[in-house]
Amino acid sequence: MDILSHVIGQDKKGTADLLAQVKEVESTPTLEVKLSGADDVLKLSEEGSAFLLDVLSLFLQGKKLAVFSSEEKLTTQQAADLLDVYPTHINELIKEERLPYEKIADNYYFVLEDLVTYKQRMEEEREQHMQFLATQAQELNLGY
Repeated sequence: MDILSHVIGQDKKGTADLLAQVKEVESTPTLEVKLSGADDVLKLSEEGSAFLLDVLSLFLQGKKLAVFSSEEKLTTQQAADLLDVYPTHINELIKEERLPYEKIADNYYFVLEDLVTYKQRMEEEREQHMQFLATQAQELNLGY
């Protein structure tokens, strides 16, 4: 059982209900966290509250979650997982010099921020290509 499953425990429905209520509110509420057995309450900032709500929402959707520092170095396998590609594709990107890396001994390492930037750029290019194809299909009366 992962940590988040342990934290939420069996009350996924209660957590889902809370998230549904939060979505109805115009702005992100400021959350207060109280640990059982503790007297103090931790008041989260609006940004911290939004982050925690996003994490809970992703967890309830069954998404994989990982927390890294933006400067953390990832292995080839971790980079492939993040970009949703095979490690061999990462090796091709290295050879084509399309992805910044650091080589230590025989291993390649990637800065998370560089990978996120690359992924965003690829998504933008993919969107532009799709838009071009849709426009072209309409101009050719292909029924789209």
